[in-house]
Amino acid sequence: SAPGAVRLCGDSVIDSTESCDDGNTITEVCAYGDLSCTVCSSACDEVAGVASFCGDGLIGGPEACDDGNNIDTDFCTNLCLAARCGDGFLQPGESCDDGNTSNADLCTNTCTAPRCGDGFVQAGEACDDGNTSNADLCTNSCVAAACGDGFLQTGEACDDGNAITEECAYGQGACVVCDNVCASVAGDTDLCGDSTIDATETCDDGNALTESCTYGQTSCSVCNGACLTAAGATSYCGDGIVQSTEACDDGNTVNTDTCTNACVVRIGQLGDLCTANAQCLSGNCATEPPGTANDRCSPTGMVYFPAETFNMGSPAAELGRDADETQHNVTFSRAFFIARTETTQSQWFARANDNPSRFTGGTCGTDTTSTCPIENIDWYSALEFANSRSTAEGLTACYTVTGCSNPGTGWRDGQYGGCSGATFVGLTCTGYRLPTESEWEIAYRAGTTTGFYNGEITSAAGPDALLGLIAWYNSNSTNRTRVVGGKTANAWGLFDMAGNVKEYVWDRYGTYPGTVTDPLGAATGANRVVRGGGWNSAPSLCRAASRETIGAAAESSSVGFRLVRTAP
Repeated sequence: SAPGAVRLCGDSVIDSTESCDDGNTITEVCAYGDLSCTVCSSACDEVAGVASFCGDGLIGGPEACDDGNNIDTDFCTNLCLAARCGDGFLQPGESCDDGNTSNADLCTNTCTAPRCGDGFVQAGEACDDGNTSNADLCTNSCVAAACGDGFLQTGEACDDGNAITEECAYGQGACVVCDNVCASVAGDTDLCGDSTIDATETCDDGNALTESCTYGQTSCSVCNGACLTAAGATSYCGDGIVQSTEACDDGNTVNTDTCTNACVVRIGQLGDLCTANAQCLSGNCATEPPGTANDRCSPTGMVYFPAETFNMGSPAAELGRDADETQHNVTFSRAFFIARTETTQSQWFARANDNPSRFTGGTCGTDTTSTCPIENIDWYSALEFANSRSTAEGLTACYTVTGCSNPGTGWRDGQYGGCSGATFVGLTCTGYRLPTESEWEIAYRAGTTTGFYNGEITSAAGPDALLGLIAWYNSNSTNRTRVVGGKTANAWGLFDMAGNVKEYVWDRYGTYPGTVTDPLGAATGANRVVRGGGWNSAPSLCRAASRETIGAAAESSSVGFRLVRTAP
C-alpha cells in the first residue's frame, strides 16, 4: 500500500472537516476599511473577520498612525495620517492650515498666520525680508523702502516723511533741509526780498528796500522793506530834494529862477533870479535895489529893472519945475537892463578907434583907458555905437540910420553928417539901444519921488548940498567932465544920473500923453530929448523930471549917453 494523502488546514483543499481553506493557518482580518467580513480562520472555519479601519486604534494597512478616533485636530488625522502642516487640518500648534505648503497665501508652510517680517512675501506685501527693521530696504510694514516713508534707510541722509524739498522757515537767512531724494541740502530761504511772494507778504520785488515812486510821479504804491504794499515816497522836480538826476531842486516849478522847472541850473541866463555874481555867465547879479531877493542876472555893468508902473513927471510945487513935466502914470510891459554908468571914452574908442570928446587926458586917462564919459557926439552917432556893440556881441541891431552923407563908418568921429532919420525895431529888440525917456526917469528915481534921488532940491540955481553928493554940476565940476562913478549911486546902483553929462534918449520931444504903456515919445519933431544934468547944469536941470532937447545932428561937450537892453 502506498502512503495516504495528508489532509491539513492550510493546504488550500477544503477537507470534510473544513468549511474553508485559504492556504494558510492565519485568521485573516477584514480588508482595510471594511467594518465587517467573513474570513477563514486558522482552523479553516469560516468566522467573522476582525474589522481594520482608521480609528480602530490599530495601525494597519496604509496607516501611518491610528489613535483610535477620527478627529482631525490631533496628531493623527481621520485618514490615519500623521498630522502635518499643509494637510488641511488644524492641529495643535498650528494657527492655520490651508492644505498646502505655499508661503504666498494667507497660511505659511509652517501653518502660522502670515505677518510682515516672517520672511515670506504674502498677498498685500511688497516685500518681506524676515525682520521688522525700518533701516533696510523693506520696512516693518513690508513696504519697499522709499524716500519720504519717514524711515531712515541705507543711502539716505535724512527722511522727513515726504519727498518734498522744504524751504527754510520764513525769515531764516540759511538752513539745511531734507530734499526730495532724502539728501540734506541748503534750503531755499523764505525772506522778504527773495522775489517770491510768501504767505505773510503782499509783494516781493527782490529786495528788502522801501522803494520810491518813479521819478516824476506824485503818488504810487511800492513794495516796502517788510514786503507789504505801501504808498511810495514821491520824487519829482519841485519837491525840494535834489535827486540823482537833478542838478538842483528849489521846491517849485517856477522857470524864471536859478533852478528851472526841469531842475536844471540856469546859470548865466539874463533875467534869471540869482543870489551871487558867480551864478551868472555875465558875472553880474544885479537888480533894484542890489542885494534883494529879486536880484537878476544882468549884462556886465548893467542893472535889471522889472516891468512895473510908476508916476512920471514932477509935482506942481517942486522947486525948479517946468511946465512940460506933467505927472502921469507910465506902465512898462517889459523889463530892461540899464548901464550903471554913462558910456566912457575908452568904450567908444574900442568900437570907433576915435575919440571926439572935448575933455580928454589928465585924470580921464588915455583914449584906451579913459573912464570919463564920451561927449561931443551927435544922436545918430550914439545909435550907430549901440548897433556896433550889438553886432559885435551877436545881438540884433536895434536901429537903421538913413540919409547920412558918410554912411557906415562916419559915426566914429561923433559927427554923422547929413543923416535924415532913424527907425527903431522896437522894444522887442534885445540888442543895445538908448533908453526911452520914461525908462530913463524910472531908472533915475530908483523908487523915489523927490526932486533928486537923494532928497528934495533946495536951490534951483545952486549950489545944492544934496546934489553935490550925487552929481557933477555947475557948482562943483570945475567946468569939465569927471571920471564916471565918482559920486553916490542911487538905490539901484546907477551913477551920475543927476550930473556929469546929460544923456540922449530915443524920444522926440513932445507933450506927455497922459497915462500910457511903453511910450516912445512924440511921433514927429526935429529935436530929441536929453535927460539928467551935465557938468555945466544948474540944480533945477539936474532933477529927475527935468527935460531938455537937442537936435539929432548936433553935438555938445555936455551931452553923452548910457545904453539899455530889453530883458528876454
